[in-house]
Amino acid sequence: MQKPLKGAARRCDNSIEENLSELPWIKRARGRTLYAIGGSWRALAHIFIDQIAHTLHVVDNFTLPQDDALRLSQSISAMGDGSIEWIAGIPRRRMETLPVASMVMEALIKTIEPKPLIFSGYGMREGQLLKILPDKVSELDALIDAC
Repeated sequence: MQKPLKGAARRCDNSIEENLSELPWIKRARGRTLYAIGGSWRALAHIFIDQIAHTLHVVDNFTLPQDDALRLSQSISAMGDGSIEWIAGIPRRRMETLPVASMVMEALIKTIEPKPLIFSGYGMREGQLLKILPDKVSELDALIDAC
């Protein structure tokens, strides 16, 4: 496995919070729900689900209170490269970004204090696809229609 982030995760820890404070939307987000969308954060959700022995192993709409999300993010960002490699079910390319993704999540949680944190099982590609679908199609319930 390539390790392009080896050591870089620790160096970027300070700059994450500094850069977050410069974002124009960050103050408006305080106290609101944080929706975690993207592959690295889906990987974190898988780990969180395993860590808390959640009954359903489904990422989409998986919800964590702020305190639990912060504690779990801190534990992942503190892991060494060797520990991360032993996490089952995480794609190798995601393992490389997990320390930084968890640091970003930790900084977001500390900065905006979300109530709560909700993970999406989908990504930006699916969102873009939904935007271009006709309303009649995008309003369908995929599960009901598949049945």
